[in-house]
Amino acid sequence: ADASFQFANVPPGRYNLQVRPNGMPGANSEFATMKVTVGNDDIDNLVVVTSTGATARGVVMTDDGSVPTFRANQVSIFPQPAEPGSMMFGAGQNRINDDYSFELTGLSERRLIRATVNGQAPSWYLKAVMLDGEDVTDSGIEFTPGRSFDGMQVILSQKTTDLSGLVSDERGKPVLDATVVIFPANRDLWTYASRYMRTARPDTSGKYSIRSLPPSDDYLIIAVQHLEQGQNTDPEFLSRAAGEAKRLSLNEGEIKGIDVLLSKLVP
Repeated sequence: ADASFQFANVPPGRYNLQVRPNGMPGANSEFATMKVTVGNDDIDNLVVVTSTGATARGVVMTDDGSVPTFRANQVSIFPQPAEPGSMMFGAGQNRINDDYSFELTGLSERRLIRATVNGQAPSWYLKAVMLDGEDVTDSGIEFTPGRSFDGMQVILSQKTTDLSGLVSDERGKPVLDATVVIFPANRDLWTYASRYMRTARPDTSGKYSIRSLPPSDDYLIIAVQHLEQGQNTDPEFLSRAAGEAKRLSLNEGEIKGIDVLLSKLVP
């Protein structure tokens, strides 16, 4: 009742101590995140100060300025954590109005703004998120508690990329038990939740398909076996894979076929 708390038997290590409200967060909900290093001694008199989350306001628009062919209620906008270990919660109301303006409340920490179009609308993908004239699609936004971030533009496009092909072994036979990994040659884009890193599994005929990758001229693609979950974003694996991967480019709206030879690389 006096807001004191205690965690017992915490192993030594680095932690994120997070405070959140019970239930669904609202516009006035308060949050806190504190980094804590635990050693062999007790930590006493730790003070955690909560504050209301930030608010983001903006509009959903198309890349060519045309009137969207989807309804406002088909759009979902969500703030994705930009780093592992961040609060998966912390976003309150997500309201998109009939004029495609939106408001996100209860925001905290660095977030990547993501958007999808649901229902029967044609295929759309997130092209860019702009704030104050800056492209923050992949860098994210550090949401300062209590602050309003106005004028955000969430830009959607129908010029989606479509990459597909056959995975085969050195004898030319289709391979079904493999994972196709595509990633950028630019190591600066080897980040948590990067839009430029994807995987796909071949179907029963050995064909893979990956849609809606952002355009880029420096993709690398490789097919490996026995890839463990999450390993496709591990810098150590990617560094080794880069030496054997095939390079390719994808232009906006391009449909491209790239066959991939199964690599002998051991993940």
